[in-house]
Amino acid sequence: MKLYAIKIVLYLSIICSIVLCANFFNKKDHSYSTYSEAIIDKHELAKGISKPKLILAGGSNVAFGFNSKDINNEFQIPIVNLGLHAGLGLDFILDELKIIAKPKDIIIISPEYFLNIEGNYRFKKYVCDFYPEAKNFIETDIVNEVTVRIENSRNIYKKLLNIDPVNTQSEVYTRNGFNAYGDLISHINKKSREKLKDRSYLKKHKWEGIVYLNKLQEYCNSKNITMLFSYPPYPKSEYIKNSSAIKSYNKQLQSSLNIELLSNPEEFVFQDHFFFDTIYHLNGNGRELRTQKTISLLTKNKTFLTWLNKYRCYSIPLNL
Repeated sequence: MKLYAIKIVLYLSIICSIVLCANFFNKKDHSYSTYSEAIIDKHELAKGISKPKLILAGGSNVAFGFNSKDINNEFQIPIVNLGLHAGLGLDFILDELKIIAKPKDIIIISPEYFLNIEGNYRFKKYVCDFYPEAKNFIETDIVNEVTVRIENSRNIYKKLLNIDPVNTQSEVYTRNGFNAYGDLISHINKKSREKLKDRSYLKKHKWEGIVYLNKLQEYCNSKNITMLFSYPPYPKSEYIKNSSAIKSYNKQLQSSLNIELLSNPEEFVFQDHFFFDTIYHLNGNGRELRTQKTISLLTKNKTFLTWLNKYRCYSIPLNL
């Protein structure tokens, strides 16, 4: 029994030592600009706009998938593209909107299908390293916290021993790959991958995200903020094999979501050659197609046109 207790103490001591070393040596190197650090610029952009604005929100499908300049030219309104990464989780994205959206703003939320609520804990903690304000959107989990710190220590030791040098730079996934609206544009003229990543079979299930979206809608109603829901872009080949799950998802939204649907899923199903590297990342031609479809839908949407006439400096007729 004593031997067992000694082993437990030794094991815990080793774990504590690893965590302490990780904290000591883990000096973040931000001499380069990573894709995720664009969250800083997107928030600064939003905070710098005093007029009513359109906010595009969701995962990386939003970052890759809009030409906000064209939307701005069409409607003459300020636009912020907050889209960054689905790994942040729906809860993080919605909490983020609560501090970014102001009275009289309008939000178009476009999450990936069945987007995970909690997101990736390690990724969210990484974002907190360079954007401390993000801590407000994360609920600390002791088990995950220890796991993250141990994993960080492993990476540090690998770097110290030069075992696993990783080049984190990319011509596409960089902070300076975004334009003044928050759209990612570094991929526009790049060649698309022959085989798209993240292909999968979607499983039918009750999506708890609706509960979270409805809570945000309730908050927005109390703050005079308008919301619309738009489906994400999706390759035709993926839609064919996942049509049953997507129809179930759509049915759930139609019956339970308190946010107006701007479209149906089929509106944003595109041929595979319009995607860049994953099933949610549109290429240059794809983003133009999605943008023009979104503009067309907005010009026919009474909720959007009412908001536009109320808060833009001049009005347009409601031809519905």
